[in-house]
Amino acid sequence: MNISGVQQSSFQSGQMRMPGPPPSAEDRVDRIMQGIEDGEIDVSELQERLTHDFGDAAEGIISEDGTVDTEALTELFANNQPQGGPPPQGEGGMPPPPPPSDEQKANFEANLVDLLGEDTVSELKDNEGRIDFSALIETLQDYQMDSPVGSLFSAEA
Repeated sequence: MNISGVQQSSFQSGQMRMPGPPPSAEDRVDRIMQGIEDGEIDVSELQERLTHDFGDAAEGIISEDGTVDTEALTELFANNQPQGGPPPQGEGGMPPPPPPSDEQKANFEANLVDLLGEDTVSELKDNEGRIDFSALIETLQDYQMDSPVGSLFSAEA
């Protein structure tokens, strides 16, 4: 068994950036129009994408001569903008991992018994037989006190 952790994460060191709010309908239209002017966006492909994404509501936004009705496009985006943004996922932005399987639980407990002993592991359990992870962390930290690991925490079995 290998339990490892490092004091400073990439989030703490500033490498991860939290996403900002989604752009407004006006900002989206401005970027599209700039892309058309710069030759990065093809008007016919834009019409196909709008029709794919919005169906009949996108009809008439781009005329036969390739002119974009910016007011209609802004209204389309504003009417179809997600309300409130994505659901919150916690501080890290990632969903929680799936629960461990029965086999993983058994292996974890067997490794703890090998590392800490039967008596210590039984003291870590609550009345329902579940391991108190706060007590486990404290026990592992005490176990590692004599080991020169610096800011790295590692327990292997």
